[in-house]
Amino acid sequence: MIVFKYISEKDIFEKYYQKLLSNRIILENSASSEAESSVIDKLQAEMGQDYTAKLMRMYTDMNLSKDVAEKYKEVSR
Repeated sequence: MIVFKYISEKDIFEKYYQKLLSNRIILENSASSEAESSVIDKLQAEMGQDYTAKLMRMYTDMNLSKDVAEKYKEVSR
């Protein structure tokens, strides 16, 4: 997060991070959901809720999708 403070084009960083996050979600190759949440929380603390609204929505949708898939597997057994 130290480097983030020195980035002048924070909007470009946001779009780039969104793209990478969506790729990690689709390919399911994220290091951990806690790590994703931590980065989003740090960005939110630095830039505010409006800056991270789309990222938070992507993250919560990912977790909701996992929960629904697990419940479906339990019911379909």
